[in-house]
Formats: sequence, C-alpha cells, structure tokens
Amino acid sequence: MLQTANGVADILELLHHKEEARLFRALEKYIPDFEKQVEALGQLIALRDALGGWNKLEEFMEAHAREHFVATLAPALERILKEKLDRRVDELKMSPRLFTCLRQDDIRYIGQLVQKSEADLLKLRNFGRRTLDQLKGLLGNLDLSLHMKLPGWTPPSDNPGGMGGT
Repeated sequence: MLQTANGVADILELLHHKEEARLFRALEKYIPDFEKQVEALGQLIALRDALGGWNKLEEFMEAHAREHFVATLAPALERILKEKLDRRVDELKMSPRLFTCLRQDDIRYIGQLVQKSEADLLKLRNFGRRTLDQLKGLLGNLDLSLHMKLPGWTPPSDNPGGMGGT
C-alpha cells in the first residue's frame, strides 16, 4: 500500500476521481498523519454520498463554517458592543456645547445616546446640525450610529469610581 498522500492522490486521479484527489491533497496540508488523512477522506466521501454530491457537501461545509464562526464570535462581539455602550459620554472628546446638550437631556451613557434619533437630538436646546455632525463623527469612530435598537441593554449602575456595569 502506498504510504504517501501524493501516491494516493495520483491513483485517485488515474481512476478518474479528480475531486477526491484534489480533496486528498488539501487534507495533506491540514492533517499531518497519513492514516488520519485517509480516514478524513473516507468520512468526507461518505458525507458527500449522503448529501447527494460534491456541491451539496460544499454547501453543507460552508453553512457549518458560518454557523461555527457566528457561534464563536457572537459572544465576543456582544461583549465589545456592551463595553462601548456602557461607557459614559463624558469620556468622549466633545465640544462643551455637545456635552451640555447631552447633560441637559440626562444622557450619561453611550448606550442611551445611540438609541436617540437625529430628530430627538435636534429638539434639544442649542443642538444644531454642526453639533449633530460632530456627534455622528464621534459615534462613527466607535463604529456606532444613532437610532440603534438595543433590546435588553440597560445602563450600568452608577459607580463613582468608574464605568459601572458588568
């Protein structure tokens, strides 16, 4: 029996199994052990047959990869977003006018701010287009925007020494 991936791939090509040969060469890059390569190829071929062809297997693998990616990254992205939303607005570098307008509307956290619409903010005393543009720029730097829907977000409890929240 040939104990090299190239030998197995060459034989598969000779038998007109070009897809299997290509797959076996790809497995060689990620699985160093020859016997595990053969086992993985067998499992993929069985899955291909069960799903009804290489295209279906590819679709299945892409969907599984997306699900895994989302499941792995979602908690980290939620944590990063929560950290941004829980920051106090006074931590942003803003003009005194913008700070005063936000304070008069009792907006203390970025999470409160991003839920406001442009129309809501333009109703505030001394809050005009320039102030709105400045604010949108500050939020853009944080990859945030106005009028965000934040179901489940609540402001952190006030903590005299810091940001608060968990």
